[in-house]
Amino acid sequence: MNIDLKARATPTEFSRIIGISRQAVSKQVKKGHITGATNADWLMSYADNLRKKASGRPENNEEIQYQSMREKRASADLKELELARIQETLINIDDLKPLLESALQHFRSELLSLSSRLKVKIDALYDIDLDAGIIEELHKQALRDFSQYTKDL
Repeated sequence: MNIDLKARATPTEFSRIIGISRQAVSKQVKKGHITGATNADWLMSYADNLRKKASGRPENNEEIQYQSMREKRASADLKELELARIQETLINIDDLKPLLESALQHFRSELLSLSSRLKVKIDALYDIDLDAGIIEELHKQALRDFSQYTKDL
């Protein structure tokens, strides 16, 4: 097969040269992967595009810009976290956990002792003798329900 590299390139001729369909060549031309006027130009741009794909480099500038933006955003986020750490505005989870456990334990104790205090107030207000077990069972159920939300602390 004789190839005239200086001849004006056409999809039909180029498809014969590299062994792919004319439609595939036309698609590559539309995408800008094959450029130039001569068979030599097309062959060089086609080979360059294949090298880019083989190296794993992005095909277009948009992908490069997107990756660059992600990297800049991640870097900015890290700098912001470091600044917050330096300014001591971050709360260490290991420091927070005992405080939360203590607050929840206090909440539990207060809720359980509330039953007897409510009984005294209701008895005095309505001149009755209320069974404190009724109120206590409601409080215990509330604690069981609440513990489902806090079990991972």
